[in-house]
Order: sequence, then C-alpha cells, then structure tokens
Amino acid sequence: MYCTERDDPEPLEMVDNFRNVQEFQERLVFISFREGFVVSAVIGCTLGVITVLAVIFWLLKKKSCKKGGEDNRGVVYKPGTYKEEEDISKI
Repeated sequence: MYCTERDDPEPLEMVDNFRNVQEFQERLVFISFREGFVVSAVIGCTLGVITVLAVIFWLLKKKSCKKGGEDNRGVVYKPGTYKEEEDISKI
C-alpha cells in the first residue's frame, strides 16, 4: 500500500501503519461499503438458487410423468359398445 497520489513519480510505501485496538465505549462505527449492495447481492443469489432448484424440480417432475404415464395408475380402459351399432347390425 502506498500513501502518495497515483501520479507521483516516487510513491511512498506505508510502513508500520498499525494502531492498537481501542475500547468501544458506545462509539458510532462507520462501514466502508454500501450496505444496500451487500443486501441486494444476498437477495439476488438466494432468488437465483431458488429459481434453479424450481426449474430442476419441474424438469424432474415432467420426466417422471412421461415415464410413468403408460401405466395410468391402475386404471383399466375398456371400450364400450354403443346401442346404435347393435341396432344397425340387426338390420
């Protein structure tokens, strides 16, 4: 780290830049980053993960419905006969 301006031809390095820890004593502490950005990033990542999981779940469900659609869950289909066909055959 340097303690001079960017355009300085001979930058001066920071050496022994250390301060002992101070007691808190109800002081107001400021942060050097924007809290809104961090919250937005966390919410965005959470929504992204939820969306990906929902798409995966939907695709797996769709695949299982196609695979299990042939058995019709124990329902047996028997075509019925119509009375009209019987009447026509008698003539």
